[in-house]
Amino acid sequence: MATRTRRCCRSTALVASLLATTALAQMPTFSLKAVRVNPECVGGTNAGDLCTKDEDCDSLDCSGVIPATNRINANPGDVIVAEIYASNWSPNGYEELMSYLAAIDVAGFHSGSAGTILPLGLDKTCLPCPCQSNDHCPDGYECHDDGCCYGPDHNPEIGAFLDESRTDYVFEAQHFSMVDTLRYRFAGYQPVSIEWPYIPPPKYCGTLILSVSNDAAGTFTIPFVPEDTSLYDFYRSPILPLELEALVVVCHGEFCELQGWYPSNCAIDARQPSDPDGSNRAGWDSIEITFAGCDTSKLGSEDFSVRAFPWCDPGPCMVRVIPNGNKATLLLPGVPLGGWICVIYVATGEEVCLAHLPGDVNNDGTSAPTDILYLIDCLNGLTLCEIWQCNVDRSAVCGPPDILRVIDLLNGAGAYDSWLNRNLPECPSAP
Repeated sequence: MATRTRRCCRSTALVASLLATTALAQMPTFSLKAVRVNPECVGGTNAGDLCTKDEDCDSLDCSGVIPATNRINANPGDVIVAEIYASNWSPNGYEELMSYLAAIDVAGFHSGSAGTILPLGLDKTCLPCPCQSNDHCPDGYECHDDGCCYGPDHNPEIGAFLDESRTDYVFEAQHFSMVDTLRYRFAGYQPVSIEWPYIPPPKYCGTLILSVSNDAAGTFTIPFVPEDTSLYDFYRSPILPLELEALVVVCHGEFCELQGWYPSNCAIDARQPSDPDGSNRAGWDSIEITFAGCDTSKLGSEDFSVRAFPWCDPGPCMVRVIPNGNKATLLLPGVPLGGWICVIYVATGEEVCLAHLPGDVNNDGTSAPTDILYLIDCLNGLTLCEIWQCNVDRSAVCGPPDILRVIDLLNGAGAYDSWLNRNLPECPSAP
């Protein structure tokens, strides 16, 4: 069993994945999720040895278990156990999974600003051996299929494997599986049909143990290779479309502590989407973030994850960061009308979501006549309103004309669509 030097315990900040309830929820998905950090055997003769599952330890107690996550903040020198999961491969209720191939994009191992995150047991250097002959290798080294001479410590199998004995392994009957540690591909084949309709929970497809180098810094994204990653049904047809969820590892060491957002989380812009004639399209296109005594000059777009609901097309929305002392302004693509846009600070998992629903003065997710009464209470000082609630006509002042503009928005006057009884889905980051 491989061992490693014991270190003092260090806290590791986990970063929660962005969750959303959309039509894409049933899309067939491959996910790479971290499940353990710095795992060691606890007690017994193997105490302190590296472990990937409880059975590796005499005491059947392997440390470092965390909730499975696509985003994690790691320290240089950490060891991360990540697992591949396949889910929702029967989106129409009749697809029968026969085989899968999940290939990791090895470029992700070098995707940070410095250092590497490599599978455990993988040598960092390659000494070429032409013609795959050991004659070209130094003493004690062997020539491998990839044309490299590796030393006795080179054992990539300890960093990539498939545990078929697990009760949540994707196949339960006759099957065969394989792991290609040259290209980091995990595959399985099931020659026996399963009952359908069947929309399964996430099922295990393989394990990848990652070692964070001592000089690692920045954000590493370890994705799948789309061309090589696939699910096939019992008729050997691909199950498509396929969603791929990468593992994001943030190695910033010390990160900025976030103090607050403006606008606040789950805020809804009730203001007019444009002037009455349809000109001057307006809406939130930025968020200001305040940090606690931190220089934000090193922050970049990779430090934030941004998605909109309905989804941006294609993939994640882009964001630009403008630092200013202990504050930073995030420039967004704009909040979709009748939808949400959400921003995650990757280092800590803190999240803010903003929506735009014209006429929703009370921010309850529905534009209705009750919003007129709520606005009147705001103007009379009976309740507190933010500027994005009461300044409906975008005049920069909350006043009686805003009452008329809410009526216009509800009725669909002029160039406005009618927003009467229009609803938003629940705030994705609601507490």
